[in-house]
Amino acid sequence: MQPPQATLIKTGLVHAQFESIHPFLDGNGRVGRLLIPLLYLSLYFKQRRTEYYEALMNVRLHGTWEEWLAFYLAGVEEVAKESAETADRAVKTFAADRRQLAGLIQAMARLRRLGIVREISGKRRKQVFSYHAYWKLISKGMGKAE
Repeated sequence: MQPPQATLIKTGLVHAQFESIHPFLDGNGRVGRLLIPLLYLSLYFKQRRTEYYEALMNVRLHGTWEEWLAFYLAGVEEVAKESAETADRAVKTFAADRRQLAGLIQAMARLRRLGIVREISGKRRKQVFSYHAYWKLISKGMGKAE
């Protein structure tokens, strides 16, 4: 099994070679970026468009593969860090919301036991509740039965 660095270097080499070949009349850049399923580097490349195109051009004209790979791997590192931070924030947000939702579910169950709210959708999931006393007042005024 190869070390992960070798795989990253290979993806960088393939990307630069594909961009140099330009096998299609249109869409080469998009297809080239689709060849990098590891991380979403398109935004990184777009934010550094000039540097990106210069690095690719230097590979074509001067064979500066080390320069290209340094740029490419810096992008992988930055996007990986951002992705890890985003994933960490998502996990923390979910954990916080999960506790709050558990509290909400308990509160709704208590309101149902007290007869303050009633479930009106007839579903086990995605239930809809009504504030029963308010519903009675409005329903009476509209001639509806309880």
